Amino acid sequence: MLFFIKYWTFLALLLLSCTDKVKNSENRAVFGGGCFWTLDYYFEKVEGVNEVKCIYTQTGSEAVMVKYDPKEVSFERLCKIFMAIHKAETEFKANYRSVIQTNNEEDLKLAKAFIESLKQDKNIKTEVEKIGKASSPEAMHEDWHKLKGSEPKCNFPEMSFEELLKSLN
Repeated sequence: MLFFIKYWTFLALLLLSCTDKVKNSENRAVFGGGCFWTLDYYFEKVEGVNEVKCIYTQTGSEAVMVKYDPKEVSFERLCKIFMAIHKAETEFKANYRSVIQTNNEEDLKLAKAFIESLKQDKNIKTEVEKIGKASSPEAMHEDWHKLKGSEPKCNFPEMSFEELLKSLN
């Protein structure tokens, strides 16, 4: 009898851990906007962001994959931060294009509505699409500014990142 209790307890815990992994994997988004070093640097500073990885999207754009906890930071807030830390009105080459990619319909609709609302006042070039295949860049691109002990010098407003985050509340 004790064996069956241990067996079912083990199975229940295993299922719960698998469910948590699926839920966590669903909370991710891709942001591309110029060089991925700036995006990597600032998204790593956002509370609720669990992981930031530099990637090339399937079209070759430099971007970051952001894994986050929606209990701590909303997808909408991540979109607002993204729009504040890059030049979404600039027409860049394809490898630096402004793009938001999601892996679920709810976030896709939210991102499209968000970008459309911004287009009423500005000539926003940001595209919104589903996450596609991605590839990893050379290892030297991960945590570039952290490894170099530097801060991004391009595409950022005249305020500190902390002030920017406060202004987005």
